[in-house]
Amino acid sequence: MASYIVDSCVFIDIFRGDSVIANSLLNNTIYVSDLVAMELYQGASSKKELQIIQHYLSSFQPLPITETISEATKLLMLQFSKSHGLQIPDAFVAASSLESGITLFTYNVRDFKFIPGINITATI
Repeated sequence: MASYIVDSCVFIDIFRGDSVIANSLLNNTIYVSDLVAMELYQGASSKKELQIIQHYLSSFQPLPITETISEATKLLMLQFSKSHGLQIPDAFVAASSLESGITLFTYNVRDFKFIPGINITATI
């Protein structure tokens, strides 16, 4: 069984009905960054949808934003916000992956591929 930090774009596809990806997550150890959870909560269209998202995410391992992750995020922003257009949410997710040593599962590989040392996959 492998371990992955899952980006919000993957969860969005699951909430839109992608059962293949949903099932593949069950065969692995999945971590949800606090930042990814917040992005999904923000995108909920109703309180009911928010509850569904919260319940679904609770079945995975939380990955809190630590001081180390926050510092790594700032360094990534200094290095890549201007040269590569790195956005704050992506920097937090990347820093979470780098600091934990856990592979990032995302469909948006181009948003992260320029970051040295990050392990990324678009499939599991």
